Amino acid sequence: MENARQFQVNLYPRRVGESVNLEVLRGNVRVTYSVIPNERPTDPDRFQAMVRPEEYLIPQLGILALDVTPEVSAMLPALRRSGGVVVAVSSARAVPVRGEPLLPGDVIRSVNDSPVGSLLGLRAALDGRSAGDSVVLHVERAGRWHYVTLTLD
Repeated sequence: MENARQFQVNLYPRRVGESVNLEVLRGNVRVTYSVIPNERPTDPDRFQAMVRPEEYLIPQLGILALDVTPEVSAMLPALRRSGGVVVAVSSARAVPVRGEPLLPGDVIRSVNDSPVGSLLGLRAALDGRSAGDSVVLHVERAGRWHYVTLTLD
């Protein structure tokens, strides 16, 4: 491979955990290494393949979200407690009043101080709210607590 782009294109179709042989040319000497591709544990796109818009859409927030199951929890090793709803994809349609919008990997713990333990609970907490209403979400992001204030879409 002649450059990093070519390396990425050749490595991309490989499955995580599948062994790949890399041949490195150092001067006139060829050295072969066997490596195993691994996912970045903080890759913001790691949840995208797990969601379908027709099931996981939360339109008021402009996100696709998942229940924090044991499988999802294993992908979020810094969680301070179990449960909640993880943001899988964020279109940032809900406008942040201040600070950042919701980000992939954020775990929503409450809406306006009402605890959220599942997608069903998140939908119930947002029911009856209209576009233009503001909500305060208690969010766990990378092991730290944040409050995100949003104006609903």
